[in-house]
Amino acid sequence: EDELYDLVADPRELTNVAADPAYAQRLVEMQELTARLQAEYGDAPYEGPDTPRLEWPTAR
Repeated sequence: EDELYDLVADPRELTNVAADPAYAQRLVEMQELTARLQAEYGDAPYEGPDTPRLEWPTAR
């Protein structure tokens, strides 16, 4: 699952905007940049099992 955050509007990275159509072009740009840099540096994408997500209690 992709994650993308608008650091100007959401500096605490609370809202993932990857599925927001308003950010679709930026997401494609970031995916292309990641692929280019991985190829340039020989850094293959991770293909192992997903890292389990721990559920932490939220602060109140």
